[in-house]
Amino acid sequence: QWYQRRVREPAAPRTPAIRKSASANLNQDSLASAFGRGTIPRMTSQDSIASSTDSSSHDVDIQEIVRASESSSWKIREEGVHKLKTRINEERGFNTRERRLVLHLFETLLNDNHAKILGTTLDVLDEFLALYRTNLTDWGSNILAKALYLQSMKQTQSNFDRVMRLLDTLHRSFPYDLQLTWCFSILDSRQVNSNAKMKGTLLEYMSCTFEVMDLWSSYKPKRALLD
Repeated sequence: QWYQRRVREPAAPRTPAIRKSASANLNQDSLASAFGRGTIPRMTSQDSIASSTDSSSHDVDIQEIVRASESSSWKIREEGVHKLKTRINEERGFNTRERRLVLHLFETLLNDNHAKILGTTLDVLDEFLALYRTNLTDWGSNILAKALYLQSMKQTQSNFDRVMRLLDTLHRSFPYDLQLTWCFSILDSRQVNSNAKMKGTLLEYMSCTFEVMDLWSSYKPKRALLD
């Protein structure tokens, strides 16, 4: 499990030291979207005009997945998740608007009450993070908060294992100091304060992160202290 004490790992690429102001973009509104059922944004006429140079087949694929995720039939929703997996693994990638739609799709699908759909979504999300993590630093706090919340809820054993694997993927994919910024932001949220199990898991996650990061690598004492 991700929170087991490990031998020191090589430090991930570092970002500037943590500052409280760094969590400005990780506010309560962004966390709320992770816990609540997200509203998938519709493409407006302005979006269509702005992206007139993009391939129209991209829009069709994503919109088909959006419609499937809104279906009352779990089989159709599951089919949508499989289409999303296929789309993620294609080499053409996503433009900015499509990536925004995919992120909202994940937030919606992670709230699905059907265990099979949730499990498939967790698998696909794990692949998505592996392929696109460099473009997801602003979204990482949302998915970390959601993963911690899912871990605190009753799940089937297979889905619980998937959630723990997702947490491990997050832990390995992003700079540790950035992850701690997310953690402090989540720690301030109303949701975690009313969920003791989630708070405990978050503190374990933070403890593991502190252990593996090199706290002294970016510390430069003043010259006066050396003389």
